[in-house]
Amino acid sequence: MLPEPRHAMPLKRMARQSDALRLPDHAVLEAFGTGAIVLDQEGLLVFANRAAHSLMQRGPLRLVPALDRRRPGQPALRLDGPTPAATARLNALAGIAARGGPGGAMRLFGAGDGALRILITPLPDVMDDAAGSGRALLLVEDMRAVRALPFDALQALYAFTRAETAVAEALLAGQTAEQIAAARQVGVPTIRSQVRAILDKTGARSVRDLGRFIAAP
Repeated sequence: MLPEPRHAMPLKRMARQSDALRLPDHAVLEAFGTGAIVLDQEGLLVFANRAAHSLMQRGPLRLVPALDRRRPGQPALRLDGPTPAATARLNALAGIAARGGPGGAMRLFGAGDGALRILITPLPDVMDDAAGSGRALLLVEDMRAVRALPFDALQALYAFTRAETAVAEALLAGQTAEQIAAARQVGVPTIRSQVRAILDKTGARSVRDLGRFIAAP
């Protein structure tokens, strides 16, 4: 999803204006198959690879102009989520990670079925052209690209029913219990009961943890 005119200029024009988008020292991040974004301690963009730009063009995360207090008058960019609350949480987690804290993970939901999963962690020094500068690495994944193992495999591994398989696939895609219930035309309590069964059968601690048990390689 491109930035709305009242908030930002198109991504291609912003990319031309920001030297940070062309840092050669982040070549290793460019090779990532997933989206990779680097932010400084102020939440300003340092680098975003091609995969990240592709996700931001069609997902609930975008780049908007920002004020760089350290370099007045210089173009700067920051991330903007689908809601002010989501943006605030994203910036808070990135700020913690940039200062050496644990960071965290979150999901962003946009219009329609757009959904992103974001892992936020301190940027390793080996990936940083200015080691010790304090930066956060955001790994961004399109949740629609995550697929569950086929039914036969889930049935053999965990004794899933076909209904549980369908619910698990929807959970991996980032859908909520309410969305799944509406799509399957059943009550929300039914879906929540199936989610509990899925977690019990796999041993996953939470829906967020489910992917490592049932996602296809």
